[in-house]
Amino acid sequence: MKPSFKVVLFINILIASAIIIFVNRIAIQIFLPLQIKQELKTELINYIGECGKFLPDREDFLSCIQASE
Repeated sequence: MKPSFKVVLFINILIASAIIIFVNRIAIQIFLPLQIKQELKTELINYIGECGKFLPDREDFLSCIQASE
């Protein structure tokens, strides 16, 4: 006896969804750290550019960074 069209369609959609979710999880594990590194680098460059004049004095530098957040 052949399985009904609805059952075959349901199984195919279920398998496709599982594959999409799995591939998405793998992609997130690869690309999210890269995106976070890039964002941190950009923010650090902005902070240094904005508060770099206070760099010899640590307290003034930290105050400048906290004020700019």
